[in-house]
Amino acid sequence: MLILTRRKDYYDYLIGKYGVDRNIVFDRNKNIGNFEINSFPFYLPEDIRDEQYPHILVSQFNYIVVCGKAYLTIIDVNGERILTRDDLKKKKIRNNVSHHRYFWTKHKRKKEINDELIKYYVGAYHIKFIEIHKKIDCPIFRITNISRNGIDLYEKTPVLTNIKGLVNVLPADMIYKELTYFIGNVLRNNPDPEIYSEISNKHKILKGGFDPVTSFRNM
Repeated sequence: MLILTRRKDYYDYLIGKYGVDRNIVFDRNKNIGNFEINSFPFYLPEDIRDEQYPHILVSQFNYIVVCGKAYLTIIDVNGERILTRDDLKKKKIRNNVSHHRYFWTKHKRKKEINDELIKYYVGAYHIKFIEIHKKIDCPIFRITNISRNGIDLYEKTPVLTNIKGLVNVLPADMIYKELTYFIGNVLRNNPDPEIYSEISNKHKILKGGFDPVTSFRNM
């Protein structure tokens, strides 16, 4: 993958491991701008404001969408992070994200409800995201607002380094491979099924517990 950027991200160093493929280009310098789409199925929780001073934002919610999967982020005085189970212990955050009735079913225990919330907000896939990816020709984007008229996207391609907790959900090796495959097989008009083979084979060898340098045939 060839990454065009003036801003570094936490998975960039893997270019040295997997090499540069100029047929797969990720331009992180491009401006995205706003995007209108009707009947968007996802819900963005309302921002939390100070009770005494309503004009002051306490917590702001965004979606970071990576290769068709959405990750809810919370922006507050401590920076930006993805939603965690610790956040669900905070009443205001929990109330804002628990908008679906089935999350509050009395037959479900609190732990089960929290698990469902995490699944819904962290890494949830939807075909509508793919539609947006193709429209803007970019594998990563940020949703800042969702309304009846459509959605608002942040004008620049997000850099993920400063989002706390994301690296635990999307380790560098995983996101690099997902981006490579997504750009080569989803965003391109002529998908190439072999585009991911070299990365996949190296991953399979390491996952099997073998050393990619030493031949195991002569062990």
